[in-house]
Amino acid sequence: MPRQTGSGASTSIIVAAIALHALLGWTIGDHISVGLAQVGIASVVAIACALQASPAVIVASVAYIAASEVLWRAAKLPVPWEAAKYLVVLVLGTSMLRHRPSFRALAPAAAYFLLLLPSTLLVLADASASAEGARQIITVGLLAPLAVALCVAFGVSVSLSEDDLRKIAVAAVVPLVSLAVFTASRTYGRSDITFTGESNFATSGGFGPSQVSTVLGFGVLIAFFAALDSRTRRTARVLFICCSIFLAVQSAMTFSRGGLYNVAGALLLVAPALLKRKESRRTMVVVLFMVSLGITALVVQANQFTSGALLGRFQQTQTTGRTELIANDLSLFWEHPWFGIGPGATRTHRQGLTGNLEVASAHAEFSRMLSEHGILGLLSLLILISILGLRILKARGQRDRSIVIAMVSWAALAQANSALRTIAPAIALCLAATRHSRDESYTVAEASREPFGSV
Repeated sequence: MPRQTGSGASTSIIVAAIALHALLGWTIGDHISVGLAQVGIASVVAIACALQASPAVIVASVAYIAASEVLWRAAKLPVPWEAAKYLVVLVLGTSMLRHRPSFRALAPAAAYFLLLLPSTLLVLADASASAEGARQIITVGLLAPLAVALCVAFGVSVSLSEDDLRKIAVAAVVPLVSLAVFTASRTYGRSDITFTGESNFATSGGFGPSQVSTVLGFGVLIAFFAALDSRTRRTARVLFICCSIFLAVQSAMTFSRGGLYNVAGALLLVAPALLKRKESRRTMVVVLFMVSLGITALVVQANQFTSGALLGRFQQTQTTGRTELIANDLSLFWEHPWFGIGPGATRTHRQGLTGNLEVASAHAEFSRMLSEHGILGLLSLLILISILGLRILKARGQRDRSIVIAMVSWAALAQANSALRTIAPAIALCLAATRHSRDESYTVAEASREPFGSV
């Protein structure tokens, strides 16, 4: 059996980080200054990492920012709505300028993004839109794809050791513990919440249930994989299992089913690769049993709190309007096949028809790409799929392949039901694109010296 790595001090750091972020989640809603301090510290540290840290530390810093994104929004902090996306673009862009990635690493991801630019002319040519309005529409439509392009380009240029992956897992999970505590503190003990068969804003911390559910689901998957690592110390494994259970229950309590469905779908798709690894088979069974037992026990209590509405919600099979939105996207694509109707224009188009911003917003990224960018959007998607498909085919061993499949599957499912409203899918694709070294002696210092672009 592989030896367990990591020191007692590292486990203590995980405990301290979880405790600190649990306190952050409890206080951030009532003390904006606490939230702003976290935003400021995270931003400064991430930018500093971009200027001088190793690639592994940079990935950890952007994973932390991505995991904090919905918390900042839910707590209504006075920061730009897309602050996390701007920061990730800034950090990865700065780091790539510093390291100068090879053309081989950069070209496919650059092509994915550049193919989306011609449709911006349609928005700029719209006489009914002001210059500022056109800028905002284009920003909404292109910022997330730019982040995806940078994440993938950066990822294919980086190799991560097992120790690096554990550190990234901690960086991604602890801010989501804050979000889970934030939503829990505004749910349990209240008697004025009405539970129906729809997503619940009250149990989501007063914010969008779809976004909360999605990112908490991402945390469930990351914590689950960290617990599967046979080289993680037992205490740290228990902590990851507990985090996975807590995040899963809070994801369910949003009454938005997508978060847990994304995780379940990713685990089903990656299960064959995991089961092929003899060293992970036993660990997977034990961890899965413990996580399932914990979730079941807490869900029973949560279901009683909701008077049975929670399980009733997950027994529903209708798609709450998503299929209609996809159909509308495809209709727009057939009407405007070459360049679509322009980035961000689908939202404006549907809002004009429905008068409802939430209904107008895209839920499926893939159909949005077709409606807003036409055939060029389709080509862009095919390039991204080819990058990730080749990464799966070239994976070195079942462990490497299992990580890639899990991250790609989760990112695809998340974009299928929540588009790129959050940047978490882009971070998942970054982790999928990286190479994963089994050599524990492959240090962060060596990673920083490795030339970018060797695939």
